[in-house]
Amino acid sequence: MKILGKGIIKGDEKPMAKGMRRADLFSKMAVVAARRAVESSGIEIEPEDDTMGIIISTQFGPHLTTFSFLDDIIDYSDKETSPTKFSHTVHNAAASYVATALGCRGPISTVTNFKHPYKDALMLAQCWLAEGRVKRVLVGHVETSSAPMEYIQKNIALPGYSDAGIVTGGCFILFEDGNDPEFSIEDYNESPINV
Repeated sequence: MKILGKGIIKGDEKPMAKGMRRADLFSKMAVVAARRAVESSGIEIEPEDDTMGIIISTQFGPHLTTFSFLDDIIDYSDKETSPTKFSHTVHNAAASYVATALGCRGPISTVTNFKHPYKDALMLAQCWLAEGRVKRVLVGHVETSSAPMEYIQKNIALPGYSDAGIVTGGCFILFEDGNDPEFSIEDYNESPINV
């Protein structure tokens, strides 16, 4: 695969994404990093483009939002909780936000597992490009840290993460079919945010 552009957002940066007032941190970081990757490529995406795919990987998804939603159920019952917050607990919500923000109508997917999800997302992207499903594919990884996850990380070895633990941030790379001698899927055994 050939790299066209890269975008990253670190957790200490406040993601500003126009039109996403109600979105959670996870989705906002995904949109900001994805836009940066597309901007750095210099490629103009046509409105309603169906030739670009989007794949997001994560180990834990929008768990901050999920924890907050569960707290609301405990505090206010299921009748008083926010349906918007509930919709953001879905792992694929961030991919939908990215597709909407960029005007893409191609395939989208979210890859979630506890060990090397970004590597799996890269392999899926490679398949999409090889079979001609898309001309370009935007592959990203997004994670958020939280007190419960930091506690778990300190007490249980999390596969796929360095000793630094879970890092809040997002990283996207825009690819097209081709050979790039500086890129190897094997280089991404850890979260690309950590690399």
